[in-house]
Amino acid sequence: MAVSDAELKGAGPWPLGINNVAPEGRMPKDENGRPVALREADNVDLSSAGFVSRREGYVGCYSGSLVHSLWGHPELDFGLFVDAGTLHVLEGDETTGPLGAQPGDLPVSYAAVGDRVYFSNAQASGMLTVLDRAVHPWGAPATPAAPGAELVDGYGLQPGLYQLAVTVTDALGRESGADRATQIQVGDQQGILLRGLPSAGQVNIYLSAPNDQVMRLAARLPAGTPSYLISGEAEGVKLATHLLDPMPPGQFTRIFNGRHWVADGRTLRWSPPLRYGMTDLAHSLIRFDARIDLLEPVTGEGAGLFLAAGKRTYFLAGADPSALQPIDVHNAGAVPGTSVQVPGQSIGMDDDGDYTVWLSRKGTYVIGLPGGRVAALNAGRTAIDNADRGASLFAARDGRQQVITTLRAPRAQGLAITDRAVAHVIHVDR
Repeated sequence: MAVSDAELKGAGPWPLGINNVAPEGRMPKDENGRPVALREADNVDLSSAGFVSRREGYVGCYSGSLVHSLWGHPELDFGLFVDAGTLHVLEGDETTGPLGAQPGDLPVSYAAVGDRVYFSNAQASGMLTVLDRAVHPWGAPATPAAPGAELVDGYGLQPGLYQLAVTVTDALGRESGADRATQIQVGDQQGILLRGLPSAGQVNIYLSAPNDQVMRLAARLPAGTPSYLISGEAEGVKLATHLLDPMPPGQFTRIFNGRHWVADGRTLRWSPPLRYGMTDLAHSLIRFDARIDLLEPVTGEGAGLFLAAGKRTYFLAGADPSALQPIDVHNAGAVPGTSVQVPGQSIGMDDDGDYTVWLSRKGTYVIGLPGGRVAALNAGRTAIDNADRGASLFAARDGRQQVITTLRAPRAQGLAITDRAVAHVIHVDR
């Protein structure tokens, strides 16, 4: 039976909000014996004082066939979402349009840095340039094939064994990886003639000193240069993309501490500093014993990464990825997709910074704090269903601040949300 707004507002208050953990006959009460918590509330909002109001509705702006992965960023004037497997943009005036990328039907993760947005799921990845809404592959162009090299007489290279590598820089300023160096034995008063240089993009030629391993920039050549003669020592910057490959796609993508981090199944991968979309596939990784369900950074003092895999949540502290040691900080995993950034003051903090809140596998919301501390927000009062996946939103309206979570394939938390359980144990000696 429908309830009028007047009847709804006259009910309560319930200052302790929802409590589905206490037995139904022993719900919390005040000193006058009046209930101060609700067992269940559907499609209503509760104020901090416990008064109830009807939850406001929304006006639709887009209708699709299979819409998912809606995302926005406070510094951008547009949002992104996927419909029927195609990435779309949602502009500030509520107009929409396809962007050409095809991430498919798996949930998409996003990370913004500067004028670029990186997106990924377990099957596909890409990078969006903000100004023109153009989609590009992650990382730089593919590693070019080694050019043909021959020795020529009459030039000034010192004799010795040289290491040679070639990379390509694309129109976005991204430099490709370099394959294993080519070794060239140079005699007295010789030079190195390179033929068959890559035709697309700026070509960068790196050369070591004789009998050395460190390769430095010898020349930058415009696109289409067919050949180049190396006749002197290389004195430019060191090669920074040796043995780097494009980053594989993953279920989570994040930018933290100047690096690109990706959860690829049960493997955490990272990029070199400022080489977003690139990684050392053999060495820049940590493997966990279960699929990664949460990857969220904490910045500032006590910076690090919260990561949930299986039945545990870990914290990875420090600036050097090669020295990362996962610290077990919470005895429950996370429901994938439920993490959301919330203002500190909305959860009782005394600063204006943002904090990450997520739904743990125990059915409680938890907050990730600097230094790896984890605090439960609703422990002992409510137990929210476990689920295969979820999505969370922080909403602030009419003086209320809320984290709203929807769940896919929810599963009840067992005894945690039942009225009571009585067990009879019968022991028989034989």
